[in-house]
Amino acid sequence: GAWGSCSSDCGSGRQEKQAECSHGDAAVCLAQLGDRPHEERACEDYHGCTYDPGCPFGRRSSMACGAQLGVLLGGISAVLLCISAAVSIRLCRRHTSGTVFLPESGLKSTYQIHRPDGRKATAASSKSAANRMQTDASNDDLEDGAGGVAKDGKTHVVWETDVSELKQMFADRGTQ
Repeated sequence: GAWGSCSSDCGSGRQEKQAECSHGDAAVCLAQLGDRPHEERACEDYHGCTYDPGCPFGRRSSMACGAQLGVLLGGISAVLLCISAAVSIRLCRRHTSGTVFLPESGLKSTYQIHRPDGRKATAASSKSAANRMQTDASNDDLEDGAGGVAKDGKTHVVWETDVSELKQMFADRGTQ
């Protein structure tokens, strides 16, 4: 015959199987063999178990519950560590150049930061040099002109903007 259901619905239990008479007549089989033989075996059934947070992958897993919890918490910790490292790197990066856009005038200016520690900035604009105005620092204070290193020990911000656009903005506002 078929195996019966497991004696436990949450963990280890026992399962029984009754032998059936192949002759068809149970009375004849009992007379010849005596009591019906039966078999028994170990079984596991977990469909009746409630979720256990201490065993997140389930009790059927080949991994012990404590190890399952360690793997889960270790994975979560690794993901959080990667996210915080990426955010820290992004937030702590020192800017060396950028662009500022003034929406009411449509004027776009770029800037470069020249630090005494020697971190170089790249050119942020492709406008011609004749149309640029530099303020806040002169090339005499910077090593090799636009190299990015301030010789005088100070941090300099060099703004670059289109002079003709700047003049037009002031003219439109009625200021010179």
